[in-house]
Amino acid sequence: MNQEISTGDLLTVYMIVPPGILVTGMSLSNTINSLALAVASAERIIALDQGLNTQDTTITTGEQAPPPGISVWRAKDSDAQRRAHEAADRLTQLPNMTVIRAPHAVHVFEGTLADNVDPTGTLGEERLREALTVASCEDIVTRLGHDPYSGQLGEAGFNLSGGQRQRVALARLVAANPDLLILDDPTTGLDAITLDNVCQAIKEYRGHLSTVVISNSRAWSAIADEIKEF
Repeated sequence: MNQEISTGDLLTVYMIVPPGILVTGMSLSNTINSLALAVASAERIIALDQGLNTQDTTITTGEQAPPPGISVWRAKDSDAQRRAHEAADRLTQLPNMTVIRAPHAVHVFEGTLADNVDPTGTLGEERLREALTVASCEDIVTRLGHDPYSGQLGEAGFNLSGGQRQRVALARLVAANPDLLILDDPTTGLDAITLDNVCQAIKEYRGHLSTVVISNSRAWSAIADEIKEF
């Protein structure tokens, strides 16, 4: 930091993983900086929510919508994976449907758990907690003091494991509840028990809606209503 710390500044500095540093204190200048970071994080979350490739279009593509239930697309090699991704791209243009194609990369930002799962703040507590349960986020809620509206996630979710970040991102998608949800290997960082729980919960929660999962995971294949090989 290039700023000088005056005698009146009361600061606590926690070293996380270099170069991550969390600074808290009573300094007015640092309080303003922290507020600016929080606002920036909220803006990034809203931008992410708007960029989830949500489509509600009348363009005709020749593609047929997958039936309600879980459709698992298996790709045996990189060429097959490319074809699966191209087919998923075409599904985003299906007419008269709300479609979300989720990126494989996981994005979690500084803010509360509620900020991350419900960026627009429109869900209400019941639906928020429902989405968190479907994505097996109960341990995260407990760790953050049992309140998704107050417990803070660090920048990029540094205080969560890789699997926990993946589940938070999955809860965000579950909460969006589109007509068609396309997931690209959404559970690669989960342990076997949590993976089975998430697969079964999503199948039950979205049984009346269409979900495409691009994955070679046996757990997803085990609960699939249909399997397509590429």
